[in-house]
Amino acid sequence: MNIKERIAKLRPKARSTRPVQQAKRKKPKPEAAPRQRRTKPAEKLWADQYMEERGFDREFAEQNGAEIERDRIVFIKFHPLTGLRVEGSRTRLREPITIKGKPAKFIQRKDTNSSPYFARCLNWKSIFADPSCPIVISEGETRSLAGAKHHIPVIGCGGVDGVFMAGTHRQKLHPIFEEMVLKGRTIYICFDADAESNSNVRNAENAAAKLFVEAAR
Repeated sequence: MNIKERIAKLRPKARSTRPVQQAKRKKPKPEAAPRQRRTKPAEKLWADQYMEERGFDREFAEQNGAEIERDRIVFIKFHPLTGLRVEGSRTRLREPITIKGKPAKFIQRKDTNSSPYFARCLNWKSIFADPSCPIVISEGETRSLAGAKHHIPVIGCGGVDGVFMAGTHRQKLHPIFEEMVLKGRTIYICFDADAESNSNVRNAENAAAKLFVEAAR
């Protein structure tokens, strides 16, 4: 190798003037949506099913003062004219308990009177004053709530004797009916459907009808 070749070998190589092509960036793949686990529908609480079968739901019951727990429903009672809470609230149990040898679904404090139940979403003050508005007398708070759901004024009594004043042996109506204009009013007495076979229910219906007619004179 001659000297020229040696010098040429030592010279730095000329840089290329071509633009350097940048490596193409790969677009990131869209992330796959997370798989949704299939969950079983939540088991409906006993209280919800119980109320829906009777024509109203939890929200409506709570709006009318009911206190709902997993194994019971407490029906709080209010005075139809003042709106104030009154004694005699009853509790519907999921599992009946035995009282005096008989199964009991409803319980109530012994030291309280059994006053009729009025769904407080209705304007009872107006209903009491207007004899052209018919009313229904029935058994139980659930019937009162079911009626109110459809704008029907149903007074729910705690059993067939709930329409009477306590201790009068069906000789006087409950004092709340003294506040109501009865003359000219249509009143439907609709106790449980066993009136034909149950003489106690039938006798209570007849006694209540007689007292309402007398009070309306």
